[in-house]
Amino acid sequence: AQDDVCFKKPRSLEQRIAIARAFSDGAGIPPARIVVDSMENQVELAYEARPEKLVVVKDGVIVFKSGIGPYQYSPAK
Repeated sequence: AQDDVCFKKPRSLEQRIAIARAFSDGAGIPPARIVVDSMENQVELAYEARPEKLVVVKDGVIVFKSGIGPYQYSPAK
């Protein structure tokens, strides 16, 4: 089953916090463990790792390798 985790892009920090709370409540994560970035995404910009690649390994064999991410992820399955 797939969880219903679709939210509109938040336009304020209050909306971002509400989305984080909804996620933590639905996932059973204590709210004290959720950290919310600023609307300027300062933490993401400071710590992001780009370019990135997605590699799927099954039984010791690479079965999928993406292009440079995050925008070139196109797994066939």
